[in-house]
Amino acid sequence: MKPKGKILVVDDSESILAITSDMLQSEGYEIIKAKKGFEALELLSKHNPDLVLLDKVLPDLDGFEVCRAIKKMKGYESIPIIFLTATSQSEAIVEGFDIGAVDYVVKPFQKAELLARVRTHVELFQLNKDLEAKTIALQENEVRLKSLIATKEKLFSIIIHDLKAPLFNIKLISDLLFENYGKKNFSKVDELLTFLNENTERVTGLMENLVDWAKMQMDTISFEPKPINLNEAVKETVTLLDSIAANKGVSIVNQIDTEIKVFADLNLLSAVLRNLVSNAIKFSKQGGVVRISSAVNTDKMVEVAVSDNGIGIEPERLKTLFGMKTHNSTEGTNGEKGLGLGLSVCKEFVEINEGTIWVKSEVGKGSSFHFTIPRA
Repeated sequence: MKPKGKILVVDDSESILAITSDMLQSEGYEIIKAKKGFEALELLSKHNPDLVLLDKVLPDLDGFEVCRAIKKMKGYESIPIIFLTATSQSEAIVEGFDIGAVDYVVKPFQKAELLARVRTHVELFQLNKDLEAKTIALQENEVRLKSLIATKEKLFSIIIHDLKAPLFNIKLISDLLFENYGKKNFSKVDELLTFLNENTERVTGLMENLVDWAKMQMDTISFEPKPINLNEAVKETVTLLDSIAANKGVSIVNQIDTEIKVFADLNLLSAVLRNLVSNAIKFSKQGGVVRISSAVNTDKMVEVAVSDNGIGIEPERLKTLFGMKTHNSTEGTNGEKGLGLGLSVCKEFVEINEGTIWVKSEVGKGSSFHFTIPRA
């Protein structure tokens, strides 16, 4: 059976300590005993009682000193203290209340009186603790709810901002394809298919970023780090994006050391590489070059760089480039739209892999995105 509460009884009299403890134990309370003030303070922090029955006269510290000490202990300030006193003088009783006691019992005391006072203050203390716990839970839920609302609003904003246009374009292009195919206007069909492919790739990229970001917000993203050959991971990204780069006349150069291995989650690493290389292509001009290189930063970290010789980034945008609070998608050199949240996702994924990410850029000369990742 669960005890009604935990009570610390402090009295230097062996007989009073035994009698008091027996009375309370018979009513279902768990008892901790102390004969000295310092012992009481030590037991208090070990057992976290619901109430302290405190004798005014003790051999080392008096009861008032013990009471003052308890009220200064962080986390124990609200524990109710009832003084056991041999005097009913008002001055001593008032002093006890002034330093934080909630009640007093004059010795020799009646069992019914003691139990009534103990029961009242234990129940009040437990109710207050329960109320405080529920208040904290409500506050945490409020913070969580506000975060979820902000996430929802951000998600809707991106969907409206970045998905509406390409989806509308896909519908429009599909209608035009039917129309021109029926007219045997195959040169126009080829042009429309190119536009359709570009819009489909944009929507796919955006959806990948949104799914990754949503998983982060809900703490459901998996993280399974393992040794990875960095050059092979980059090769897969280059193969995925090579046709997009070729359509724009951009070359992707993989300069990663073939022997370097990193310790990371492959899916997260691939998402970072995909976003950075996609951005580099987007902001490169016709005939531009995107280079992916690596360097051993320290014995424990590898630094990866994705560089382009494109249009660069204005200094005022660099400060908020990895943020998620604002949505400032910039068109590429061929009018390409953004993939929303891409750099925000990169930052979070790099940090999950215990790395850091930063950028160097000069308007008109290009950008270089760098991130570190643990070496295997």
